[in-house]
Amino acid sequence: MYTIKAVAEATGIPPATLRAWERRYAVVRPPRSPAGYRLYDESLIQDLRVMRELVAAGHPASEAARIVAGRRQDVAAASPSPPISDLIAAARSADPAVISAAVAAGLAAPLPVAVSGWLVPALTAVGEGWVDGTVGIATEHLISHAIHRALATRLHRYTATARAAPVLVGLPSGSHHELGALAFAALAARDALPVRYLGADLPAAAWVQCARQTRAAAAVIAVPTRVDVATTRRTTKALASVPAIRVFAGGAHQDDICETATPLGHDIVTAVSVLRARLESRP
Repeated sequence: MYTIKAVAEATGIPPATLRAWERRYAVVRPPRSPAGYRLYDESLIQDLRVMRELVAAGHPASEAARIVAGRRQDVAAASPSPPISDLIAAARSADPAVISAAVAAGLAAPLPVAVSGWLVPALTAVGEGWVDGTVGIATEHLISHAIHRALATRLHRYTATARAAPVLVGLPSGSHHELGALAFAALAARDALPVRYLGADLPAAAWVQCARQTRAAAAVIAVPTRVDVATTRRTTKALASVPAIRVFAGGAHQDDICETATPLGHDIVTAVSVLRARLESRP
């Protein structure tokens, strides 16, 4: 448990703002110690980070608080996600039907809940297992391919033909870790944003060509690893030549290119709301 001072330091939200959000919008209701001090756990801190990102993107505080509350209700109403160990065990069977069933079970909740509550922890666990040798390369590939198929199916289901200027989503040249970007694209399409998913390993010139052809309103480029920072910078600088386009970044290293692209934050679900708010505001 953390005090309000520790939470302020961890989130960058001043204590006065934390108290005001609690008093006016009930965005979180931390329990009190016997001495009357507020005590925050990790889930409350995450809610506050989401609130901060939404407000910074342009949402009124009251609306941001409603979004946070809705996320919390979705999580509470969803059935418990299966343990990540079930997914890894299924992949070790090397049976595509068993693996697909494990992925389907993990993504059974509404997509925002499944992404936050199962997919992100699953990808983290698989990545850590690959590093420490408990998850083999073949197992990791089987899991990745099954998740890719499932997310692509969701994206296709949600994507509708729209006349609005599209939002391009993808990765820069040489970048292949696309599951986070694909999950974001599916979530954005579910939220009725006119997404066009361009996939992995897209050269800067191809980004520019597609942006010009489609008269895209925005480009969202994932920066999943440090190696991707240089190529992403080249891509964002090239996109600066496209009239009226707005360039955003997601992924673990999005803050490394903030001088040429607007970061969307490190929570995939919240990033969709942040993107919408940014697009609805003036450049």
